[in-house]
Formats: sequence, structure tokens, C-alpha cells
Amino acid sequence: LCFIQDRPQLEDADIDYIETNAEAYSEIENTKLFLFFCVEKPPLLDELLLKPHLNLIAVDENSLKRIIFSANPYQSFRRIILNGLPMHKLSPYRITGPAKRTYYGPNDWSVLIGHSETKPVVALTGARKIGKSSLLYQLKKHSPADIYCLFMDIRQEFSLSAGLDIFLRSVESEIFRVLGEDVDFNGQATRMFEVFARLSKEKEIVLVIDDVDALILLDRENRYELLTTFHDMTRRHLCRFILAGFRELYAEIRNAGSPLYNLCDELHMAALDREASLALVTGPMNSIGAGYQNAADRQLILTY
Repeated sequence: LCFIQDRPQLEDADIDYIETNAEAYSEIENTKLFLFFCVEKPPLLDELLLKPHLNLIAVDENSLKRIIFSANPYQSFRRIILNGLPMHKLSPYRITGPAKRTYYGPNDWSVLIGHSETKPVVALTGARKIGKSSLLYQLKKHSPADIYCLFMDIRQEFSLSAGLDIFLRSVESEIFRVLGEDVDFNGQATRMFEVFARLSKEKEIVLVIDDVDALILLDRENRYELLTTFHDMTRRHLCRFILAGFRELYAEIRNAGSPLYNLCDELHMAALDREASLALVTGPMNSIGAGYQNAADRQLILTY
């Protein structure tokens, strides 16, 4: 969003107008950046420029001259913007939730869909923060057209105190989002069997559950009502599953008393290899015009 100074001097009312609109647009339209074009940076604007939540950058006459007469105007403009933003706003890395733009993990996410022809459940295991959710996000982004992929994120939609009913309602919502079908399990896991029997006649269904550990803990208390239903659904070829988890999933697929025992093909995620790690260190930083002049600096980060 751009503001242009169209009068010799700014007044308090002008500053209030800029601030009010910047805040309103950032909330309503999710605007990321506000530029104020002016001849000189007005003193009245200084206070607004110090408010980091506004993302307001002043572009004065000198800045415009640097852009116009630069051999690379695009880079000059980028530099003006980057210099005007607080350092923490420039970080190209996502430190909470799955990596999206800065994903550098395994790039063959289709392996999760077609990894095993003999076992209908893929168990994606690995330590926390290793990249399981990021991999599943890539799968969601590139879902095959010939398969219905239903995605459930237990961390966001489920708690142990909520019970299985919340999970079942979330599955109902995801079915409506993907298939356009309004279904009702009536709070019973066993109802999934007949619903999926009907829906799977059109396309194969894959139910993807991220952070399944909390669901496993609860299902153990309910004598495996949900996992037994999953087991029965796979036996009738009504659905395949991709389950991502840590300790509980790792233990469950090795538990001879579990419905998941001998049902899963395990894929274990390990740390990134050197090539992917180096790309993660340098790639996102290059996107904001920052590089490493000394190879020892890159090695220091890789070692850490």
C-alpha cells in the first residue's frame, strides 16, 4: 500500500490518517508493507517509522534518485526496503509450524503415497522438529489428482481432554472440504467404516494424520476403538493411512497387541544431509541479499 505526500507540509491529521489506514489494511487485507513517498522525510513521520508493527518505510527524493540512476534499480529498491525494516522482520526462516517457502527436506513426497503396495499404512517417524510436518505440507501442496487426500493436524484440532468426538468432527469437516460430501459419524468411530465404504467407490482415499501420538494415547484408554476401525478399513481396502508421530507411534507399530502391529511400512526421518543443510543455510539468506564471504562461517553453522 502506497501513500504519497501531495502537500508541502504534513499535519497531525495526516499522520493519524496514515497510521489508521496502515493498521486497518494490515488487519483486513493482510497487507505486508506500506511505502510513503515524500520529497524529504517529514519529522512528524519519525514516530510512525519507529512502530515496527506498521511496516512503514519512507521513500524520499534521494532514495528515488538512487533507484533511477542505479545499474540495477530492482536491487536498489530492495535494499531501501530491507534497510527500512527491523532486523527480526527480515528473517526468511519459519521457526514455528511446518516449513513452507524454506523447505529443504526430502523432495520426493510422493513416496509417502506409493511407498508400499503390500502394507496400507505408512508410519512416518522421527524426532520432534525433524521435518515431518513440513514433508506432509509438501504432500498436501502436491496431492495427486487421482486420490482423495484428507489431512488432519492433531496439534491444532485435538486435545486429550476433548475426546474422540472432536477428531471425528474434524474428519467430517475435511471430507466436506475435499469431497463436498456432508457426512455424520454421530460421534462413533465405527461409523467411519460405512461412510468410507461409500466414498471410496469413486477414488482411493488416503487419510493423513500429523502428530498422531496424542490420538494414540487416547485410543489406548478406549481399548483401541479408533485404531481397530482403521485396521478394519484397510483390510477392506476402503482407505490408506499416513501417520506421522514420535514416541507413541514408534512404540505402537512394535506393540504386538496393537491394531497397527504388522500393518505399517515405517519411514524414519533423519537429519538433513550436508547438501540440503548447506542449501538451508545459504538459500533463504540469499533471498534477502545476504551472503557468507567466509566459508568458515558456513561451516560453523553446519557444525552447530
